Amino acid sequence: MKKFYIFIILCIITFGLTVALIAHIRSSNEKTLAQQEAQWNQEKAEILAELEALKIRMDELKTNVPEQDSPELEPKALIARFREMKDWIELFGDTVDPLSKIRGIKPLTNEISKTKCHDQVEEAFFIFQGLQNQGDKSLDAIRDYLTSGDNFILYRNNDPVGDATYFHPVHPSIVEYNRTDSEGNVERVRVQKPQVKKPFLYRFRGTVYNIDPVPETSRLGLIYTLGSIKTPAALGLLYQSMQSSTNLKEIISAGNLLLDADKGSFAQPVLSVYKARFPVLSHEEQNSLLSYIKKISEKDFKELVQTLTPVDEDGKLAVDILCLKMECLGEEGIPEAYEALKRPDLSLMEKINIVDSVRKFVGANEQANSMLTSFINGLDEIDRDYIGSCIIMNITENTQGKERQQQLLTLLNQFPQKQEDQSFFTETLGLMKETLTDRIEQGENFDSTKYRIKVQTVESDYQRKLDDKMSRLMHNKTYAADIINMLSEYRAGW
Repeated sequence: MKKFYIFIILCIITFGLTVALIAHIRSSNEKTLAQQEAQWNQEKAEILAELEALKIRMDELKTNVPEQDSPELEPKALIARFREMKDWIELFGDTVDPLSKIRGIKPLTNEISKTKCHDQVEEAFFIFQGLQNQGDKSLDAIRDYLTSGDNFILYRNNDPVGDATYFHPVHPSIVEYNRTDSEGNVERVRVQKPQVKKPFLYRFRGTVYNIDPVPETSRLGLIYTLGSIKTPAALGLLYQSMQSSTNLKEIISAGNLLLDADKGSFAQPVLSVYKARFPVLSHEEQNSLLSYIKKISEKDFKELVQTLTPVDEDGKLAVDILCLKMECLGEEGIPEAYEALKRPDLSLMEKINIVDSVRKFVGANEQANSMLTSFINGLDEIDRDYIGSCIIMNITENTQGKERQQQLLTLLNQFPQKQEDQSFFTETLGLMKETLTDRIEQGENFDSTKYRIKVQTVESDYQRKLDDKMSRLMHNKTYAADIINMLSEYRAGW
């Protein structure tokens, strides 16, 4: 019994010593950590103090830099250098035959011309940077130039004018396009644009750009410069130039810069300028401006779209405007699209675009149904087999809801069918009718995997036949490639 008590006492003593040791170690660690934390805080404070001192010193150096007495760097002197520059195409000189550039004949003066173009663009960037560096001091000189009406082209990219081709002076690439001569013969033209030995970078709004943001004209360059200065006075002048300009590219560029700088303050003023210019623009320009108006106000965008007449100045249907109206007006726009599809001067691609614009209403709207059936029935056998099959398949294969599926099934039953008709379009029609019937009857139990294996996979017999029809179309129709690309894009969206 005595041994037991001794053992208990020893255990208690051991436990006490262990607790004491742990407490000592913990206390020591806490003290060490506290010392390290204090040391780190002190070092952090010293570093922050040094950084603050450096910042103050840098500010002092900035404010104490004496103004350089360089008359040639004064804003007015920089602007004056613009008036010594030539329009971009003039740099090629009178001895350069524009046709020689198109025909691949390298003019003797081509290298000299490229150097002049490159040097002039670099000179312009030097002027823009010099004006930007001087901030508000440059505004009077910039205002004088913008109000004077002076302007010249720094470069023009891929801009064929008649038989002449304008070259981008600094961006190397090859341009290809079709050119039609006076006798109606189409020639595929391949042009090697000039290359330069040294590219240059352009810093704009804090970002370094390479080549692409080169302003097309001197006025656009000054507009970008005002956007870079970004002071209230500079933004005010930028808005004034936007109001007075008649050039859409200048108006949109100025508007974008103002919205980037202060959308809250400039959204409505910029929108007002856009709306004021809108009625006097061409259809193509209106279509371009609408995308910028939509970013500011969906309401104003829809109101302006409703005022559009989808017939251009030459009496030709502007299909892009018509489709835009359909997108905004929905079913209310179908009567206009219905009448437009009757025009005899439409290309096949334009007809496909118009039919696509009403696809959401096919089945439920009689005019939309009539547009689809009349379009497909009007195709020849080669077009109907591929184009008609793609359109029918695209509007039916992912249809949801029994009511919508029944509407489309009723529509497909309206296509004339003969027992002896073994065309691929008839096969597509039967396949889609069968699929719609299965969807209606089976509902949620419809096996979409089985359908995809049968119709959509590369290995399926249907896809093999569809590829054969595509090959036949490519072989027989000059427009086949564009049509196939268009249908592929539509299918990806449907």
